[in-house]
Amino acid sequence: MNKAKDLLTRETPYEWAVGLLAVTGRRFSEIVAKGEFKPTHHPYAISFRGQLKKEFKTLKRLKPS
Repeated sequence: MNKAKDLLTRETPYEWAVGLLAVTGRRFSEIVAKGEFKPTHHPYAISFRGQLKKEFKTLKRLKPS
């Protein structure tokens, strides 16, 4: 989990995507190809759309959005 948290602080989209894959359990194509992220009012959550057969879902994060 520490490595995933570290990846979420990096600048490159590739490292950030791998961090998201690790902490959310989502598929590569959901995060990289189809995923759409939107901010929420919660400092440790983001809205995500792109998972199969579902609408927006709030994902908890390890650092503020």
